[in-house]
Amino acid sequence: IGFSAIQVPNSPFAAQAVTAQEMIQSYRQLITRARLKGIKIIGGTLLPFEGAGYFTQEGEAKRQAVNEFIRNSGEFDDVIDFDRVMRDPVNPTRLLPLYDSGDHLHPNDTGYEAMARAVEDAARTNFITSTAAAMLWPPSASSGCFATPTPTSCPGRCSSAPPWRFSAPETRPVP
Repeated sequence: IGFSAIQVPNSPFAAQAVTAQEMIQSYRQLITRARLKGIKIIGGTLLPFEGAGYFTQEGEAKRQAVNEFIRNSGEFDDVIDFDRVMRDPVNPTRLLPLYDSGDHLHPNDTGYEAMARAVEDAARTNFITSTAAAMLWPPSASSGCFATPTPTSCPGRCSSAPPWRFSAPETRPVP
């Protein structure tokens, strides 16, 4: 459930477009089904996409509404805020140029590495199931503390706090 559901009027898939509420309802179905099987579920926010061929303000509003649900509903066992990892702090509706593949929608290799580090961080802090954590741990030697670019690669735009870590309210660590 993500960008495929955010359509524009001139898209060949425009007839399949859904509302933000329909997307949220789909997430709730996934959460319910996972819980019925005893599976913890981790939400990941949708990436910014301004500049992509099918960007519209309507699509951005859907993305914002869905991200608000993912971050603040408390329905996920944990949340990884990929939006915060990947967005340009100066233009938060766009991917950070360092992470942009050039189409303003898909990350490049550096961007995917930043996303992987965000997942590794979640594994290190024990919020992912032990099976998933075993697959992700130990982190690669290239992993740094933060998934944001270094101050030298992105002067004036970097924060000292890890941007990707966003636990949902009442998150329960895996024993």
